[in-house]
Amino acid sequence: MSERYHSKVLIVGAGPAGYTAAIYAARANLDPLLVGAENTVASAGQLIKHVDVVVQDNREDIKASLHNFREATLNANKLFDQLNQIAVENRRPIRQFTEGSLPDLSALIIDARITVNKATAVLDGLQRNPVRFIFGDKMKEGVPLK
Repeated sequence: MSERYHSKVLIVGAGPAGYTAAIYAARANLDPLLVGAENTVASAGQLIKHVDVVVQDNREDIKASLHNFREATLNANKLFDQLNQIAVENRRPIRQFTEGSLPDLSALIIDARITVNKATAVLDGLQRNPVRFIFGDKMKEGVPLK
């Protein structure tokens, strides 16, 4: 014969969501029952006691983890403050560079590209016909050897 359970709340599913629902229902004194996939039934009150025992057993580890997390957030806040200060200190020089020097730098880069392209064309001509490059169009038939 099967057992009968009476509860104000029945939670079907013993996954993370089911356990979470059971914990909140138990905290609200609703005496929930949790039914798992294997048709197992657990009282959420027992679950809460188990969770409390686990928390008590690991209290120092939990405190240490929270302390480390707090230190990490404080260090992150300090880092963000330093980055903000650097940005504030460099806002004016960066603005001056982008408004004044950056267009000049861009023009210099464009001129350098043009110069490199022209130099490449000259070197290509030298490789194709070095005599013409050296003597120009004056030497049509070549130079007599002595």
